[in-house]
Amino acid sequence: MAAQTLEEKNVSSQDTSALDTPASSQAKAPVQWRFMLIAGLITGLLWALVLTLGGQSLLLIVGVVPVVSGMVVGRRIKGRAFANSLVMALSGALAAAIVVCAYYYLIVTPEQLVTLQNPDAAPSSPENIRTALVLSSLLMMLISLVPFTIYGVWISHRTYLRNQDYKQEVDRRGGTLQRAGRVAAIEDLQGLPLPKFASWVSQLFKQNGFVLQDYRFQKDSIELHMRRLDPEELWLVRCTTEEVLKPGMAQSLDQDLRASDEFTKGIVLTSMKVQDGTRKWAKGRRNIEVLDGETLWEMHEAA
Repeated sequence: MAAQTLEEKNVSSQDTSALDTPASSQAKAPVQWRFMLIAGLITGLLWALVLTLGGQSLLLIVGVVPVVSGMVVGRRIKGRAFANSLVMALSGALAAAIVVCAYYYLIVTPEQLVTLQNPDAAPSSPENIRTALVLSSLLMMLISLVPFTIYGVWISHRTYLRNQDYKQEVDRRGGTLQRAGRVAAIEDLQGLPLPKFASWVSQLFKQNGFVLQDYRFQKDSIELHMRRLDPEELWLVRCTTEEVLKPGMAQSLDQDLRASDEFTKGIVLTSMKVQDGTRKWAKGRRNIEVLDGETLWEMHEAA
C-alpha cells in the first residue's frame, strides 16, 4: 500500500489558513515602499558619509554598511525580498549620489581637491580632480552599495523565513527530538529522557532499513512515523519511558491504526519493562508489537 508523502500529509492535515506560512505568503505581501525608502535613504547617507568623511581607515568598511543595513531590514519585511531590497538599494544609491555630488561640488575647495588627488597620478586641474573623484565614488556605489544592500536583505529574510518555518514545524510536532549522545549500556538507555529515547529509537530503525518521515509529541509518548524501504510500508512507532508498559497504550495504538489507512503496522516500545498482560493482548494481533528495553538493546547490539 502506497503511503502519503510528508508534504501530502501536511497539506491534508491542515486547512487553507494554516498553509499561509511565511514562505507561502511571501508573494502575497505588498512592497513596503515607505519603510524601504526610508531605510534606503539612511543607508545611502551613512555610506556616503563613510566614503567622503571617513578617510582611508574607514574605506575598508564601506561595503559593510549596506550589508549590515540590509540584514537589519531583512528581518522586518513581510515578503517580496527582492522587490523590497531593490527599492532600498536604488533609493540608497540616489541618496548617496546626491550627498557625494554635494560634498565634492559645494563643500570641498579647490585647494582641498589637490590634496585628495592620487599621488601617483599626473598633476591635473581641480575640476578634473573633482570629476574623477565623483566618478570613482559613483562607480564604487554601483559595485558595493547596490548589490551589497540587496544581498543583505535577501540573506537576512531567507534566514528569517527558515527560522519561522522551523518554529512552525516544532509547534506542529509539539517539540523536537534530541540527540541521545553516548549510550554504552542498557542502563544508559533506560536513563534517557523521552525526547532522547525517541531519537535513539529512530536511529535504531534507520540501521534496519527505515527512514524517519515525521514525528509527534503526545502527552506521555512520542509517535515516530517510520517508513520501511523494502517493502515500502509506513509504521507507527509509539515510544514511552513508562516504568511498565500497560495494555492501555497498546490498545490505544490499535484504535489509531484502525482509524488510519496510511499505517500498515504499529509498535509500542518502552525503555523499561512490558507488563505480561500487555504481551498477551498483543500476541494475537499481526500488525501490533510491543518491545521492552532489553529487546531494543539486543536489536542495537545485533545491528
